[in-house]
Amino acid sequence: MKTTTKFGQKAQDLISHKLFDNSLIEEMPATDKHNFSKTSTEWLEYFRFNRENLLPIPWEASYRLSDIEKTNISNSIRSFQLGESSEGTNLLKAARAYAAISGDSVYVETLKLFIAEEQRHAADLARFMKQQEIPLAQRHWTDTIFRKLRKLANLEFAIAVLLTAELMALVYYKALADATRSAVLKQLCQQILRDENQHIYFQSEQLGKIRYRRSTWQLYCTDLLHRLFFNATLLVVWLDHYKVFRAGGYSFSRFSQEVWIEFDNAIQTMHRKPQNTQSQKL
Repeated sequence: MKTTTKFGQKAQDLISHKLFDNSLIEEMPATDKHNFSKTSTEWLEYFRFNRENLLPIPWEASYRLSDIEKTNISNSIRSFQLGESSEGTNLLKAARAYAAISGDSVYVETLKLFIAEEQRHAADLARFMKQQEIPLAQRHWTDTIFRKLRKLANLEFAIAVLLTAELMALVYYKALADATRSAVLKQLCQQILRDENQHIYFQSEQLGKIRYRRSTWQLYCTDLLHRLFFNATLLVVWLDHYKVFRAGGYSFSRFSQEVWIEFDNAIQTMHRKPQNTQSQKL
C-alpha cells in the first residue's frame, strides 16, 4: 500500500477543498511554520499530486463582461497572462548548474513541473480572454524587464526576481477575482492563488537552501537589497494595474500592506534550515 509523506498528506488536505470562497483564500498563508524546509523530492510529490487535482472551472458559463469590467481588467490581464507564459529556458539552465554543484538532481525535475503550472495559468487565462474577446499581448515592458533580469545572473537572482513577481501576483489575483462577476474568472483566480501560495513556499525555501551557509551580515545585506527591489516593483505594479486593484476593492495602502506581509513571511521561510545540509552557495 502506497503511503504519502507528511507534506504529501498536507497537500491532499488542502486540495480536498474543491471549492472555496475568497475569505478562505485570504486565510491561506504564503508560508507555513515548520522549522525545516522540504526536500526537492517532497516538492516533486506535491507538484505531481496537484497536477491531477485541479479545481473545476465552469468554462460553460455564459456571463459576458460588462463594458466597465472589460475596461478595468483588459490591459492588466493581458500583461499577467504574458508573464505566466515563460518557457523557463534560462531558469532551467541555471537550475542544472546548481544541481551539478549541490547534487540535488531532483530539483531540476521539480522546477519543470513548477514551470508547467505557470504555463497552465497562461493557457487558462488565454482561454478566458478568448471567450471575452480580449486579445493576447505579444509584448509588455514590465514582462520584458523581468525576463531580462532573470537572464542576467545565477539561479539565486533569477528566483529572487521570480519570487518578487509571485508575491505581487498573490494579491493581484485576489483583486482580479473580485473585479468582475464572471464565475469563470473567479474560479480561475482561486486555482491560480492556490498554486501561487505553494510556489512562494517552493521558491522561498530554495533561496534558503542556496543561502544557508552565509553569515548573518551577508543575509542581512541580501535581504536589504531584495527589499529595495521589492519596493520598486510594488510601485510599478500598482501604477500599471491600479484599475484592477481598485475594482477589486484595494486602495494603495491595503495593497502595499498585504504584499509586505507576504514578503516578510517569505523571508522567514528562507531562514529555515534545509533538511539536506549539503546546500551550496552559488
